[in-house]
Amino acid sequence: MEEIFNFFYNLMNDPLFAVFLIVGTGLIIGTLNLKGITLGISGVFISGLIFGLFGVVSPKALMNYGLLTFIYVLGIQGGASFFNSLSRKGVPYIIVTLTMVASSILIAFSFGRLMGMGNADILGVYNGSFHNASGLAILLDNKNWGDSLLPSYGMSFPVGAVATVLAVQLIPLIMKRDPVKEHMQSKGLANAKEEHIESRKFVVENRGLFGKSLKDLGFRDKVGGTIERIRHNGKVSIPTADTVLFENDVIMVSLPEDMIDKAKDLVGEESFDSLSDPGIKTQRIIMTNYSLHHTELADTKISKSYGVVVTKIERAGILFTPSHEITLEMGDILTVVGKRRDINSVSKYIGKPSVTSPELDLISMSIGCAAGLLLGKLEIPIPFMGSFTLGSSGGVLFVGLFLGYMRRFGIFTNQITDTAKNVIKDIGLSLFMAGVGTTSGIELAGIDMSGMYKMIILAVLTLSGTIASIFAVCHLIIKMNFIKSLACLSGGMFQSAAIATLNKMIGSDEPTAYFATCYPLATFGSIIAAQIMSQILLL
Repeated sequence: MEEIFNFFYNLMNDPLFAVFLIVGTGLIIGTLNLKGITLGISGVFISGLIFGLFGVVSPKALMNYGLLTFIYVLGIQGGASFFNSLSRKGVPYIIVTLTMVASSILIAFSFGRLMGMGNADILGVYNGSFHNASGLAILLDNKNWGDSLLPSYGMSFPVGAVATVLAVQLIPLIMKRDPVKEHMQSKGLANAKEEHIESRKFVVENRGLFGKSLKDLGFRDKVGGTIERIRHNGKVSIPTADTVLFENDVIMVSLPEDMIDKAKDLVGEESFDSLSDPGIKTQRIIMTNYSLHHTELADTKISKSYGVVVTKIERAGILFTPSHEITLEMGDILTVVGKRRDINSVSKYIGKPSVTSPELDLISMSIGCAAGLLLGKLEIPIPFMGSFTLGSSGGVLFVGLFLGYMRRFGIFTNQITDTAKNVIKDIGLSLFMAGVGTTSGIELAGIDMSGMYKMIILAVLTLSGTIASIFAVCHLIIKMNFIKSLACLSGGMFQSAAIATLNKMIGSDEPTAYFATCYPLATFGSIIAAQIMSQILLL
């Protein structure tokens, strides 16, 4: 028995074994669904916290490596949206970010002081409530704080996991507003979502569709999808608004996964026939034509002038189906379907084809991270407040944002395919969460119960006050419609679970376009906010 005990004891003290076990169990925790709420990768933090309470440690070097790779790719992915948000049309999103920064700092500082909490506990709760891993990483580099932030970060983290999701559901109840009715009265800018968009084929069997044009059918409004191909009498073609449907036609539709059953009810049974045609091509195009920046898709006349169909748009790593009212931004990736010669022409007009082969510019990524680490060590003076540094993760994030917007700077590029981005982000964040979780668990073991209660109360007050402030500014001051206000609240609190909840509530994915625009700016704002809070507490 003693030998078995020693075997498992030594195994748990193997840092690599511990990390993989924490990540694996954490991802399982993240898949658990509690009334529509899932933790996702945040489950790794919870797993690490539990293991940390038993003294299991994750290597700090591995934790930092995970964070820096995650941050770099996050910057690459959100660079275009971040800098686009700084333009005139991005003013509402800047206001949302400033509201988040100012209200959260004021509330956390004031109530933390009233409850007699220490500076490290206040700052840890501040970052944990917002799941501000990047801000925390910068502060961990600061000799004034170190690991002292981790106990309060660990206690407040679970509160932050559910606060915004609950707010999106409770605000309509408190204000006695029907989200579905609000959505129908005032539609958003884009049909958008983080879920999968699929291409499916359907046989036209509904007699009510026979002889109707696509314009009269209003297919996009009914199922949130775009018809990209049609086969009539054995011939495959690209449809236009005037294309008429007939019995037994087969249409290929790009639509959200949860709209497939609705499309079946509207059109007919799914078909598995091939609609491939050597003369028709699908191409992803990066928008670099500045004349199209902040232009509504309908006004570009892309479909009418070039005979192609725009089936998907990707912005800041978020994929959504387009509507005519969506406003395009520099760096958007449009998926278009059309004849080869038309695709070539529209590619030149919009920008340039996106790389589709598996490719990662590892040289740019490696040197970019090194440059970010160097930048993070530079001290930036702030009048009346001393100076602050971006820290290693802040510097890497800035380099990523810059390359994400510029796309190429000398020999350096932002070349990372979508698959590679997702893999690097998931692995990087999981390694960081495992490390922070175990360290938090170890530190938390020495905290008394009254201290824990104070941390939880401060987290609830900070999140509640910030959520109320953002929504009030969006809805009452900026005069956004109700649904857009909730979407910007989700983006301002950088909570993707909240926007997924809102989409499900209204049966549409349109709000995610607002979320995708607000999210990168708010994420960067939270990093600056953590530094400002740090300086205030050190005064």
